[in-house]
Amino acid sequence: MNKLAEFLCRIQVRSESLPMVDGGWFRAFDYERWEPWGSNADAGWGAWAIESGWTQGWITSVLAMRQMNTSLWELTQKSTIERHHKDLRASMLPAHKLPAPIAHAAVGKPVAYETPPSDQYPDRANDLTDGFLGGASLGHSTWVGWQGQNAAFTIDLGEPLRITQLGTNCLRALSAGIHLPTKVRYSVSTDGEAFRELAVVERPAGESRGADAAHRFAASNLNVTARFIRVEAESVGTIPEGFNAAGTEAWLFIDEVLVNED
Repeated sequence: MNKLAEFLCRIQVRSESLPMVDGGWFRAFDYERWEPWGSNADAGWGAWAIESGWTQGWITSVLAMRQMNTSLWELTQKSTIERHHKDLRASMLPAHKLPAPIAHAAVGKPVAYETPPSDQYPDRANDLTDGFLGGASLGHSTWVGWQGQNAAFTIDLGEPLRITQLGTNCLRALSAGIHLPTKVRYSVSTDGEAFRELAVVERPAGESRGADAAHRFAASNLNVTARFIRVEAESVGTIPEGFNAAGTEAWLFIDEVLVNED
């Protein structure tokens, strides 16, 4: 918290010639260039915009938590705000502003995690089987993320079903350190204990680079009856040289596992 406060003080505006901005903060700051910078989320606002009495909400939040001798994680660890998600989602994101849900056999089915996702990008409301895709935006609430480790989880279809196709929707957003998995392995079981490998889908060589996009790891022409589906997505682990944030742990994002998509 002290380091954040020191950072905020370092980027605070100091100007004798323009006293109206002295002591404030510009709307954006690039810590690598050490200068105010733009944001692709801004619409009608420039990075240099500043108003009297206005500031970024996170600035005052950081300084207030420092005074309280706490952190965001400590302050919210007992929060139960997620219980309101399903009820309020329809009001905050009306159906006409959302893509239509995708119909498939796993919609609404429970997911048991062998490798829990990161606390920063958790499964908030059965996101991997809710029927909604996140598109190419990491900010979409349906993305579930793992950092520096493989994703592994099992879906319970509730009853044995004939499975003909499987798909796992993953995100590539290299500027944010999000890489596609190197492969996705599908295994099936009738009792949830004894699994047998059904298919392994490798990442196409050309998909390791490119603009932000979602990629489907699909296995088709299957013919098996099972109740449980285990999905294992292999992370690249450490971001390799030649990519943004090389040497740090890569993120792996999944937003949906589709079973017999209609």
